[in-house]
Amino acid sequence: MSKHPFDIDRVMARIGEAVADLPKAAMFELADEGFGTPFELLVACVISIRTRDETTLVCARRLFALARTAEEMSQLSAERIDRAIHLSHRKKRSRRWYRSRSASETTSSREICWMRRKSSPLKATRGPSLAPASKQGQGPS
Repeated sequence: MSKHPFDIDRVMARIGEAVADLPKAAMFELADEGFGTPFELLVACVISIRTRDETTLVCARRLFALARTAEEMSQLSAERIDRAIHLSHRKKRSRRWYRSRSASETTSSREICWMRRKSSPLKATRGPSLAPASKQGQGPS
């Protein structure tokens, strides 16, 4: 029995045919809608970690209606982000996940803003201290 050479072009064409009728992945759909900055895709990716694409799309669109940059998002409270990304039909168990995710989005946005102010381009450094306000302001050591 002889082996046939692997034809990657043929394989990719067959995969393309097989998935042609399926909806686009959430990240591609959001990018096509104009939500394609690295920050927007990062936020949508964080939302998508434990949700289906249909949920990710609804939540990301609602959140991006409020804020589309790290600076804008850092001005939102965790509660406001929570309301934007929470779907009312979810169980109470899920509510905890949305609250932790909204707090994460707020913290991440603030850290990105801090890194932008301190350096350009962004350096891979620790973000601002999460200590009480009286101990903040020094940044990384």
